[in-house]
Amino acid sequence: MINPLRSILPALLLVVAALPAIGRAQMVTSWNAYNDFYLSPTAGSWGGATSPSAAGQAWGYYMGNVNGSGFPVNVGSYLTSGQIYKYTSFNPAGASDGTVYGTTLWDNTGGAGFARYQDTLSWGTSLGSYTTPWFGGAPGNSQGLTNLIWLQSGWLSGPSSEGIASVLTWTAPAAGTYSFSGLFVSGDQPANSAAVAIVSSGGADLARTVMVNNSVQNFSFTNTYNLGDTVQFQVGNNFSTGSAVGLQLEVVPEPSTVSLAVFGLAAAALYGFRRKYLL
Repeated sequence: MINPLRSILPALLLVVAALPAIGRAQMVTSWNAYNDFYLSPTAGSWGGATSPSAAGQAWGYYMGNVNGSGFPVNVGSYLTSGQIYKYTSFNPAGASDGTVYGTTLWDNTGGAGFARYQDTLSWGTSLGSYTTPWFGGAPGNSQGLTNLIWLQSGWLSGPSSEGIASVLTWTAPAAGTYSFSGLFVSGDQPANSAAVAIVSSGGADLARTVMVNNSVQNFSFTNTYNLGDTVQFQVGNNFSTGSAVGLQLEVVPEPSTVSLAVFGLAAAALYGFRRKYLL
């Protein structure tokens, strides 16, 4: 009688040897806030995604309450599920309020157009995507930057808080270690101001930083997260009329994260083989 293990072993070894390459093709990816941007529902002549792609599912578009009335006074602390409000029905960061407080807009400007969410409560917040800065005060115009996320906070009544922040979130699709790199760039609007921060439940990767007019704040960090952990990229207004802020951001999994995923595939394949041929 032929031993099933001996008969299939060469083929099994080939499959196991190929798993790292398969893993690299399917799992080693990157998340780019501009490339993955989606506008749901669509608006105007927007030609991009109208629902999250596989990579886009990690991104969330929110407003953050920093009005000081039972909420933080400014950006720089992790906003809980009850302190963020949805621009769109997609909710990867888990906002507890089920209401959608945003509408979608598109203007034929800024290269491929200016697609954005805008709040429906007259708070003055917006979060969008633009290819090329299209006016002198637009974030990135002086620096020659392109392919940016637009973040505009809303100033409420008086200078005692930062009102409503604009918040981009990234939620870990799997446990592992990820590297983040990018920049914030403030608009050329001397009478206005802006503050930025990058925070997760584990602490701040960029403490609240006031942006000098028409300036760039670079960032780069690597952290380990559990499945579902969320990183918040917050833009407030520094207790004044808010200046628009542009954001470039890319997230890349570390090799150890990919290796762990590939090991999981190999283990699953081996388990299936044992059940079929050895049990």
